[in-house]
Amino acid sequence: MPAILHQYMAVHNDIEIEVQVLESREISGSILAGNADLGLSRLHIQHPELVIRPLYQDMVIMVVPHDGGDSESSPPLDAEEILANQILITHNHPEYWDDLLRNLRQYTRLRTMVVSEVHVTKRFIEEGLGVSFLPISTVRRELLEGRLLEVDFRLFPLPIARTYVIMKYEHSIQKHFLDFLGKFRLP
Repeated sequence: MPAILHQYMAVHNDIEIEVQVLESREISGSILAGNADLGLSRLHIQHPELVIRPLYQDMVIMVVPHDGGDSESSPPLDAEEILANQILITHNHPEYWDDLLRNLRQYTRLRTMVVSEVHVTKRFIEEGLGVSFLPISTVRRELLEGRLLEVDFRLFPLPIARTYVIMKYEHSIQKHFLDFLGKFRLP
């Protein structure tokens, strides 16, 4: 999103943008109160006074700290073994964790730590405090830079994370921004 906002603001220097970071559960209230014109949320809500549209969906993957090994010569990472021996950092996404935990507990005993923010979860994983399941778009940079590793998870199908646009009204500025956003390939 930062790269997209940078391009949008370079082309549309007459539009003022204010970014507020809120918990997904707070975004609809902020829009209803008139404190924001548009919100991006990972929580699907339904409200008769709001326009809610899916923006994109994202694969969820299992991520672990980089183990220092070489991807070509290291043995494959075993998801069951990792889950049995590491702390699972949970609830960093508002929609998929309850079902995911229920499915995981069928395969192994888990030790969990609840962390509500994705960026904190990523930092904890990098520091070796645990592992997690995160939308791929949120860890793409860390994977490319070799700070995190993706585990080939095959125990059951992982959920899909979704991102929604929330608005009170679809004014021309919001529509223009969403049209601009639609030109980029989102996950």
